[in-house]
Amino acid sequence: MPSCGQRLPTTFAVVWLTAFVLAGSVSAQAPQTTKAARALTNLQTQHRDAHRRFGDALERIAQTCEERGLDEIPTQIRRMAKPVDPDVLRFEPLPRSIQPPIPADLPDEELQWRMQLREQRKDYAQKLDLLAQNAVKAGHPSYAFQLIREAASHDTDHARARRLLGFVRHKDEWVSAFEKLKLEKNEVWTDQFGWLPAAHVARYERGERLFEGRWISAEKEAALRQDFRKGWDIRTEHYLLRTNHSLERGVALASALEEFQRFFHQTFAAFFDNPAQIQKLFANATVPGRALGKPFEVHFYRSRDEYVARLVGMDKYKREIVEISNGVYDTDDRVVYTFQSPAQSAETTLYHEATHQMLAAHLKPSPVIADRANFWLIEGIACYIESYQKQNGQVSLGDPKFLRFETARHRFLVDQYYLPLSEFTKMGKDAFQAHPHIQNNYSQAAGLVHFFMHDHGGRYRDNLIEHLRQLYAQAERPRDAVETLAELSGVEFPELDQQYAEYVRTLSQALGEDFASPK
Repeated sequence: MPSCGQRLPTTFAVVWLTAFVLAGSVSAQAPQTTKAARALTNLQTQHRDAHRRFGDALERIAQTCEERGLDEIPTQIRRMAKPVDPDVLRFEPLPRSIQPPIPADLPDEELQWRMQLREQRKDYAQKLDLLAQNAVKAGHPSYAFQLIREAASHDTDHARARRLLGFVRHKDEWVSAFEKLKLEKNEVWTDQFGWLPAAHVARYERGERLFEGRWISAEKEAALRQDFRKGWDIRTEHYLLRTNHSLERGVALASALEEFQRFFHQTFAAFFDNPAQIQKLFANATVPGRALGKPFEVHFYRSRDEYVARLVGMDKYKREIVEISNGVYDTDDRVVYTFQSPAQSAETTLYHEATHQMLAAHLKPSPVIADRANFWLIEGIACYIESYQKQNGQVSLGDPKFLRFETARHRFLVDQYYLPLSEFTKMGKDAFQAHPHIQNNYSQAAGLVHFFMHDHGGRYRDNLIEHLRQLYAQAERPRDAVETLAELSGVEFPELDQQYAEYVRTLSQALGEDFASPK
């Protein structure tokens, strides 16, 4: 499936993650109309209260350190409880190593504040864990995983949090199950060459390469692997990426996809596991992680010409369509195809197509997903995912300043283009892609997904994810059995239209947007 619409340049801002609503934010204080929404509001209130008490405790520690002239320490402590923006999801990397014990021979004053700080963080993590379990029982798994991620950031050795986030203990480190198997085979990960037997690393660093059972120079290997059939195969836990570009570029892309997969799976947990499975995962500390399956396959070409030739040679893609695309997820062979482009970020294209790939692979749908209705969400979710960004070691999703969302607001507020949900959701694949205003519809789809994912701290997020899951599981049910977002949320389409309009206006005002020029 080609990436959505015309590619637009992107801009990003640093925005922080929160799992609760902050006073004064775009998402604050709105009416809740359903039992599930009221439960979410109650959980958010408890989270906010727990965070306030946590912040107060850390402030007392910071003030004590300040009084003792410890300079940078108070700033670092206050940063741990800093209020953050609710309109974007952001995950910070977790440390790989277990926490070492606080040295007992530290000066008394330092030992005291370090012990107090660790105790407060562990206590707050425990409260978040309990809230997460309640969120699962209340039917809010996405919110639960946000809470679990926050718990792990404060208590990095929290056993339940680590397990739910896909980590296992290996010696004094937290690693994935796949990584543990590799390490037990005496293989090591290198950022430049990927997984290698430990004995081979030094030779690779000297410029030697193992090719078809014999050692040759890196230059000779590069020449041989220009033939895509002999390209590099880079294996990670969830991906097998083949490329004839370079080993280093392939490893970088495979690493980025692996990180993206972890983020995506946590954010859309309710798509991959039903409520009973998620409750079991949270309730039982001994439940094993998901078994390793067949990796997702990605083909990354050195040039557009090779990419075009490959797809056109499959005798099902029109050349004129392929030549203007940046990437394709093929629903038959389940492979993502893309290429190195000087004008377009390969990562952005891969995140878009990998979204289609992950969703389709999990439920193994028929090739007619949303062919009769609701096709907006199939492309809208992939356009939303394009806002995924890694910056300073942290990953984020849903930055409202991302250009696709900005364009959606412009087309709604300035162009006054909007198809009511009662009409928009009726379009199947053919109707959506043949619509005379397809670019506007792509923008609206991206804007609507942002609304359903973020409005009022994500009150409709799990409704959207369940709707998406049902669309991809159509092969398992009658096509007319897919519940609408109105049915899932308990809010009729006209009211959702009004809420979206208010969301767009309020967010645009908060961002100080001045739409003087057309998009």
